[in-house]
Amino acid sequence: MNTAVLALAGDALVVESEANWTPEELVARVPADQARLILHEVPYATPTGARRHAHLLIWWMPAPARDQEAAYRVAFDALKNQHATAPVPLIARIREHLAYPRLVALAG
Repeated sequence: MNTAVLALAGDALVVESEANWTPEELVARVPADQARLILHEVPYATPTGARRHAHLLIWWMPAPARDQEAAYRVAFDALKNQHATAPVPLIARIREHLAYPRLVALAG
């Protein structure tokens, strides 16, 4: 499993799904009108060819979900600040923000 999608249910974060998604599947499966928090491990190669993996904490916040923004901001900040070795944070508002080259650039 390289992806966990979290949704707010009241004041609690619940796991909505766990999967092995490619970056392309991630882009295709995020809801168009609902905010989500996503933990995603992205594999990549460094310029020298070394294989790496980075953990990302993605706040998916599409425009139609504006009414959910305050609640998800609190949850995102809490997860982001939970550990010293927290995943790389990313706020994505459109699907292009989840494109693999952008994820790798943030990870590296």
